Amino acid sequence: MNSEFEFAETKPPLSAMGHVVESIGIDTDTQGKCRVCSGRITDRYMIRIDSRVYHEGCVRCCVCDAQLQEKCYEKEGQLYCSAHYFKDCSPYRCSGCKLGISPTDMVYKLKTGMVFHVDCHACIRCGRRLAPGEQILVDEIAQTVACMQHFYNGVLGHFCHVQTC
Repeated sequence: MNSEFEFAETKPPLSAMGHVVESIGIDTDTQGKCRVCSGRITDRYMIRIDSRVYHEGCVRCCVCDAQLQEKCYEKEGQLYCSAHYFKDCSPYRCSGCKLGISPTDMVYKLKTGMVFHVDCHACIRCGRRLAPGEQILVDEIAQTVACMQHFYNGVLGHFCHVQTC
């Protein structure tokens, strides 16, 4: 889920903490506490993501610990930077490296539905990157591709069919 930050500015300081919490409309039991550190939010600014509140400094990627500034992604209560969200959580996976594919990645999509990052579109045997328009052998079961040289050498004789990419 792509979440834009919502900065909520508190009202001017009041005499009692209860009044401050009340003035910014946060329930003191659960929502007045940072989702990450569980500390009470008394800062001038806080960040609200999907009805949860955070200290500005606590909004960090759960993988690389980078502070998230303009955009973040959330899945099952965990916050991610763009790179790690698509790498770990994308429903679209590269058939080569098995990592996620982001909307900005350049990919090869085969007629079989297999998708490869440009750098991963390589012969399973020799590792040579396969060129657009080159005839290749596609193994739909193993989700791999091979160059014609290795098919003809009998190394990958179980491949299903020849395809032009």
